[in-house]
Amino acid sequence: MLFCLFHVLLREEDSRVFLLLNGGDVPKGRSLSVVCVAAAGEAELYTMAVSGGAPGALSLSASGSVPRVRRWVRYRTGGFLFVPDAYWRASGGSVSVTVHVKKLPPPELEEDTTAA
Repeated sequence: MLFCLFHVLLREEDSRVFLLLNGGDVPKGRSLSVVCVAAAGEAELYTMAVSGGAPGALSLSASGSVPRVRRWVRYRTGGFLFVPDAYWRASGGSVSVTVHVKKLPPPELEEDTTAA
């Protein structure tokens, strides 16, 4: 079964749109990933943490660069956080997902030290 649910995340300072994708495209679990719908721009990193509802429940996390797409049509990300079906069931079908997106500083220009 292939399906993908998503939640829209809007960053206020620059109105960039991020999608938290919840895919059912992996056996025995879900794939969670983040994608930015925007033109080319600054590189960004994300961290994602998933925790269950019960105290002391296992917590899962992932991080990486945020892929960019100009439009989203069943986009498949290269990386994702695998969350087993058993984890969803143990949490009563409800988990908490926290996503942080951070802009990377622009690369520093190297100073030309050769004499002209």
